[in-house]
Amino acid sequence: MKSVKSVVSSSSFLKTIVPYFLASRLMLAFVGWTARAFAAPAGNPNLPTRLTWARFIDMWGRWDTGWYLQIIRDGYTATAGPESATAFFPLYPYLVGALYRLLGSPEWPVALLAVGVVVSNVCFLAALVLMHRLMRLKTGDTAAADRVVLYLCVAPLSLVFSAFYSESLFLLLTVGAFYAAERGRWGWVAVAVALAAMTRATGVLLALPLWFIWWRQWLRDAARGRDALAPLAGILGLLAFMLILWRVVGDPLAFMRAGAAWGSRTAWPWQAFTSPFIQTTIHSLNIGLTLLTIALSLAAWRFGLAYVAWGLVCAVGPLVLKGNLGSMSRYVVVAFPAFMALSALVAGRPRLHDAVVVASSGVLRLMMALWVHHYFVV
Repeated sequence: MKSVKSVVSSSSFLKTIVPYFLASRLMLAFVGWTARAFAAPAGNPNLPTRLTWARFIDMWGRWDTGWYLQIIRDGYTATAGPESATAFFPLYPYLVGALYRLLGSPEWPVALLAVGVVVSNVCFLAALVLMHRLMRLKTGDTAAADRVVLYLCVAPLSLVFSAFYSESLFLLLTVGAFYAAERGRWGWVAVAVALAAMTRATGVLLALPLWFIWWRQWLRDAARGRDALAPLAGILGLLAFMLILWRVVGDPLAFMRAGAAWGSRTAWPWQAFTSPFIQTTIHSLNIGLTLLTIALSLAAWRFGLAYVAWGLVCAVGPLVLKGNLGSMSRYVVVAFPAFMALSALVAGRPRLHDAVVVASSGVLRLMMALWVHHYFVV
């Protein structure tokens, strides 16, 4: 409780983090509400135009939201069709479902969607707090930490941090793992990594960058040899998911087989750029943001190899695992080392900073307007 009070009472939390968070979320809510009020052709006419009658809640649930709802309602099942909920990792739907049932399982699906949206936003706000602390720890510059928070809030696909999606939870756990590692709290590193591996497939790959941090501390006698085991906790998280799938559907590798139904196949990263899988709405944005994230991740060398490695895992990992550019704009939004590098690069360049904020927030508003009309922007 004491640590929570110290966070809430800190000047950065009240003067920077909360205002940036609220301003960006209210902007998205306004854009989504007004865009939904106007008739427009649906991006996918085969999808229901609404999940619930409550428009303000409904606009945060699109596309993969339906799969998460299915997991909460029915658990993991072996469906007859080629696509399956087993492609989605369990921590986010299990967390939302548990909180929903604690409330007494009120009206479905309005209350469930509301619980998920609250969980996503709370996780995002907590991730911003840790991101601010991590940047300040690495640079000693409060202004640089403030910029990182702002850039995350107005990132082109930061709408997913408030949607019924797992990105905000994954961002919280990955930033938390890095912050705990930098502070030498390897027990907390193990917890965060294990949970991250139950949230997204790339969570298990946290071991590589976190080992760089451990190695640096070990050379200074600031870490013990056994602390190197903490990043391996991701294996336990992945095994837990595989055990769930084995018990329920009889196939511990069902998540890998289900991914193939969406056109995923392992490939060299450059082959993804020539894949026939093309999202006509934001294909160019996927290409641009992927390349930009790779470049900024390389620029994160100033923070250490761990940050370069994780940025590249977030940007290149999906290209290898999927073999196409589908949803890359969403996958790279959790690559926080890229945002750290961007903050460092614009230091002392106010015009460039303003240009980044204006351009990024402009794309974000467009993506939100398309999202509410079921265009596949994520």
